[in-house]
Parts: sequence; structure tokens; C-alpha cells
Amino acid sequence: MGRRITYDNELKEGIFNLKQHDNQIDYILTHCCGNKLQDEFWPGYPRNALTQYIDDILNHVQYQKHFFGHYHQDKFINEKEIVCYQKIQRIL
Repeated sequence: MGRRITYDNELKEGIFNLKQHDNQIDYILTHCCGNKLQDEFWPGYPRNALTQYIDDILNHVQYQKHFFGHYHQDKFINEKEIVCYQKIQRIL
């Protein structure tokens, strides 16, 4: 029988994999953003363990761009943070 996959295990595995690459990656693709951006651009959306996890990741890794789409709009937040909904983003 294989190991049991749990939410907590998935989060730990993400951190482990990032460390294996010296916390340097090209792109981050997530459903939602972290608390910091969410509070600024979408006040009222609830914080949760996943949005906190994303903040923790973003504070510890070097990355080129972070794409997310939970908020159902296309929006260029800054050079690194891009909300995707219907517009196709070229990343290469």
C-alpha cells in the first residue's frame, strides 16, 4: 500500500521540492493568491490556510512570475503577479 496523500502532506511536499531547487523557480501557478495581495485587491475574500501557505512560499522563493485565477478577471498586478481568467498568457 502506498503512502496516504493528505492536504498537509501535499503542502510539505511543495516546500520540500522548492528546497531541492534552492527555492529558485521560474513560474508559480496557483488557484488563488496569498493573503497580502488578496487583502489589497479583493478585500472581503476570506483568508485560509492555502492563502497563508502561498504568502509563505512567495516570501521564501525567487521566481519570475506568479499566475493565479480565482478572482475571475484578467489583471496585471505588477511585474511578477498576474491574474488570469480569459486572456492567454505567453510565458516562454
